[in-house]
Amino acid sequence: MKKNTFYFIGFILLAISLLFDSYISLFFSSIRNNAFDFLSVIISYVNTIMILALMTLILYFINKKKEIILVWIAFFSSGLLSLIIKLITNRIRPFIALNLDKISNIDYSFASWNTSFLSWHTAALFAIYPFLDKKIKYYWLVFAFIITINRAYTGFHYLSDLIAGVLLGHMTIWIIIYLNKKFRIL
Repeated sequence: MKKNTFYFIGFILLAISLLFDSYISLFFSSIRNNAFDFLSVIISYVNTIMILALMTLILYFINKKKEIILVWIAFFSSGLLSLIIKLITNRIRPFIALNLDKISNIDYSFASWNTSFLSWHTAALFAIYPFLDKKIKYYWLVFAFIITINRAYTGFHYLSDLIAGVLLGHMTIWIIIYLNKKFRIL
């Protein structure tokens, strides 16, 4: 899929998801059960630093060592942009706004003081995507999808936060790649 088409579809989905965010969050809350909650607790231990470490290891082992620096730049850039957007939008997290039950053994304390829009976890997951081989891309997309959906399941994020995170992560890495080619940074 071409980047323009990807972004066009992404922004359309983002606009549509804003209309249904509360319903989707309530749906995820309604399907909670002990098995899903147990899996969610395990998945929730994956934080952004672990994602960065995993991305670094993958690139190292597929002999794309030069790209590690680009991914690190995109990772921290997307984190900074995510923080700025969070401060501007100041969107309350769904578990607070919709008074959703918290899942036992998941730490919600960090999420009560910071805001929802957009998901840095999701942005970080998509910073590595252009550098992956086709075979690895599919596994990475499954991993990214599981982590991303879990963010909605736990009530940390609305669907629109996640879609915006995908768009931010994708845009950030492509801008870094463009700047690297244009100015021969690496």
